[in-house]
Amino acid sequence: MNTFDHDDLMREIEKISASPPPKKILAWEQIPSLSALPEGRVEWIVEGLIPAGAVTLMAGESGTYKTFLAHCLARGVAEGSAFLGRKCVARKVLYLDRENPPALVRERAALLHLPASDDLKIWGAWLDDPPPLLGDPRLLEYAAEHKPLIVFDSFIRFHEMDENSANAMALVMGAARALANAGASVVILHHKPKGDGSHYRGSSDIRAGVDVAYAVSQDADAGLINFKCFKNRLAPEFALTLRPEIESNGDFAVVETPAASERNGELAKLQKLIEAQPGLTQSELVEQSGLARDRTIRLLKANEGKLWHTERGNGRALKYYPLGREPGDDSMGLPFEEATDSVN
Repeated sequence: MNTFDHDDLMREIEKISASPPPKKILAWEQIPSLSALPEGRVEWIVEGLIPAGAVTLMAGESGTYKTFLAHCLARGVAEGSAFLGRKCVARKVLYLDRENPPALVRERAALLHLPASDDLKIWGAWLDDPPPLLGDPRLLEYAAEHKPLIVFDSFIRFHEMDENSANAMALVMGAARALANAGASVVILHHKPKGDGSHYRGSSDIRAGVDVAYAVSQDADAGLINFKCFKNRLAPEFALTLRPEIESNGDFAVVETPAASERNGELAKLQKLIEAQPGLTQSELVEQSGLARDRTIRLLKANEGKLWHTERGNGRALKYYPLGREPGDDSMGLPFEEATDSVN
């Protein structure tokens, strides 16, 4: 039986989320320069959606298909197939379920054609030893050994803290971060209050503790699901519209709305201008793009550091450059089609 009580949880979370003491820098020469930054690029478990070795939040009201989406995600990663039309990297999946009864899980597994393989483990609350809480050292061992996708369904069931306490949530999210640092890709399903304008329930430290966050909502009249990214440290934020096709093919179809198509077109136009003429100012981009000034500035700010970067000119005006290009660098960067993959 799982005998982990609240005091045990507090001690383990504090221990697991505590960073080791840093090696002190004692001289100017020991401070690293820009050239010493480690090389590498963002890796994705699901291309453009779920980053590897990171913490992702998926929040929404009850009845918005969060668990169906999470099961489809688990299937795509375990099989190395696809999720929401995006390519998945094959990894082991540990699905921790303290929310649903076994009969319902079995029914959904049949509908969604979940693979009955060793690459997908579902650890449910119906077992004599229920799934470990966040902070349990067993999870850290699994993360380090298997580098799996770990799904928590749902967040409130995996801790015994006050969701509205910043200090408590900082500790809990620290335990999730420790799993990511050990090699796991963590996905947390969470609730939001019904009719509330917020994206999720609880302290702002929950949002602060994740790398990517999605809000899931339902348009019942249209029979569609809105899948909106409201935080992304690694790529531009975006929104998808999904049509559940659970009964017919056990999946979700991605439907492009006119608004999303328009926004993608605007981003592509701005990126193409910046690629072709590095160093354009906001005013020049407004004039050459033909977009409304307020709209252009919002898009430029929202995607700075993701699709382009800025430098201050002599007149203190912001100048825009493609990522990887510096002021005065007139060499051509990535082809436009490759640079806009993340937009589309």
